[in-house]
Amino acid sequence: MNKTNSKTSFDDATNAQLYLQQFGENMHIAKFSEQEKFKKEIKDDHDRKQIKMLLGRIEDMIHNTKALSYTTAAFYVILAFVLGNQLKYSNDYLLVVIEDIRIQITVVIFVAVLAVGLWGYFTYKDKVELNELSCYKRLLQECLDEIPNRSFK
Repeated sequence: MNKTNSKTSFDDATNAQLYLQQFGENMHIAKFSEQEKFKKEIKDDHDRKQIKMLLGRIEDMIHNTKALSYTTAAFYVILAFVLGNQLKYSNDYLLVVIEDIRIQITVVIFVAVLAVGLWGYFTYKDKVELNELSCYKRLLQECLDEIPNRSFK
């Protein structure tokens, strides 16, 4: 939505997910009755071509989100390598300024717990976004199935 709290027009939209959210947010956890209202609004405001365009954009967003999930794993592999080396060679590398081995191990464990926490947060965030995109995809497909092939809008 723009600053005046009115709906963005289809022609002015830049992001399909944000555009669809103005018709109904959190559709992935909404009741069926709310999803029916969403579909009715979409069918009333858009023709078949526009719905197909939105569906294609949502499918692309789902594909891109899935395709980029490996980047998160690569970060944690590198982090595990660094932490493993630090534990094995604690007197030689990263924590040379801290001479007490107990403090070094505490710092390493803290970093590991922080990394696992961040991983959990980002995994949850990606899961919620994929669920939302998948729900919008399903609802748009249902809209296409419910509209006749010829639209006179």
